[in-house]
Amino acid sequence: MCNTNDANKKSSHIISKFLGIDMFGHKSNRFGYLNRLKSKPQKVQDLPKEDFLYCKLCEQKFSTIETIIANSMTKTTMKEFENNFTKIGIREIESKHLTVKEILLFFYINFLRLHHSNLEGFKEFKLEEDTYQKIKRTTLDCLSEKLKETKLRIASAEFKYIPITVLTTDYEKDPSENLFTVLQSNEPKIGIILCSNWLITLYESENAKDYENIFLFKYHINSTSKKFIYLDKNTWGQVNETLFKEMNDKYNFGLN
Repeated sequence: MCNTNDANKKSSHIISKFLGIDMFGHKSNRFGYLNRLKSKPQKVQDLPKEDFLYCKLCEQKFSTIETIIANSMTKTTMKEFENNFTKIGIREIESKHLTVKEILLFFYINFLRLHHSNLEGFKEFKLEEDTYQKIKRTTLDCLSEKLKETKLRIASAEFKYIPITVLTTDYEKDPSENLFTVLQSNEPKIGIILCSNWLITLYESENAKDYENIFLFKYHINSTSKKFIYLDKNTWGQVNETLFKEMNDKYNFGLN
């Protein structure tokens, strides 16, 4: 990505390992379903990895923002949830410790990772060229291989905001019901990552807010708002059930 060093890093996750923490944890008996674009879903125990996408230095830079996020956005227990988030009403939560820029940069990088993937079922996911260049430039401007320097760079960076809406659920979600899927629509141009208890929507079209996703767009993160839509576990389960049913109807791979 830096266009300087050879892409010599092996086993790079195509999205951040943090997003899969609740999906897989550290127990070998946990699993999820990987649903790729135009590919039959498969049962997996880890997020997909790929060799030679980035150099070791770029991967080290990615790890600094992922460390910032992992330290401040984890919510696998009630204590972690209360330490890291403020609940606002019944539908919203807000990070106590992270800035808007830190949150956005982390999610931007996940879409950047997807864009670079050459894996079957993911290589079809491509950002618009203008969106890609904005995210790449922001990433290069903000990240350092040193954590302290990354924080300073993010704080002083000029951001060209690309709207993102984040949905999540609570620490009580059943870890045995997990799905990692990537979706992309063209009218309007929207990218979606669903991984465990995180659903991130990236709006590439300027007029995305005029389409059917207006409810979600209302909650997009920008310079003045860092709220996530917060769904109770039953509602979240209904979202997963809908997606599972669509997958099962399409591929008949035996989900109950």
